[in-house]
Amino acid sequence: MPNFNISDEYLRLIKVVSEKNNISQDEVVETALEMFLKMYFIRFDMYPELETVQREFGNHELDAEQVREKINNDKTMVDTAIAEAERLGLI
Repeated sequence: MPNFNISDEYLRLIKVVSEKNNISQDEVVETALEMFLKMYFIRFDMYPELETVQREFGNHELDAEQVREKINNDKTMVDTAIAEAERLGLI
């Protein structure tokens, strides 16, 4: 298994975003793991495994409007975090 090297800028951004939103490091790792597994299983058409991940992490399917709204909210949050990190001189 290869080691994953994440640039210091990304790590600082993750830290700023998570602290600003009161997200623990465990939650950050759990979210990263969940997203990785979902993308991996989708890529290789491993749908039974994908269903297991979705059930384990408790995510439910969203309708198209909810997905659009969530993407817009997430983008706004990330843009705000990037601006704050730049203001603080972290990136």
